[in-house]
Amino acid sequence: RRVLFRSSALAPRITSIGVSGANVVLNWAYGTPPFQVQVKTNLTDAVWNNVEPATPNSTATIPIQPGARFFRVFGQ
Repeated sequence: RRVLFRSSALAPRITSIGVSGANVVLNWAYGTPPFQVQVKTNLTDAVWNNVEPATPNSTATIPIQPGARFFRVFGQ
């Protein structure tokens, strides 16, 4: 009898959002790098936009923009 184990990494989860000067600082845990941070201004929009190039780190510093912003992070 064979027993198969399936391993899957947890998706990244944002653990903190803070302000540092004129920037938003996102931190997250879990996931597999590289990570891509994405943003949208309205949750009903169909498209998420990349904020910056993918990163191997679990943090991102993003300039503050006027209006509301919604962030998500995904890994490979």
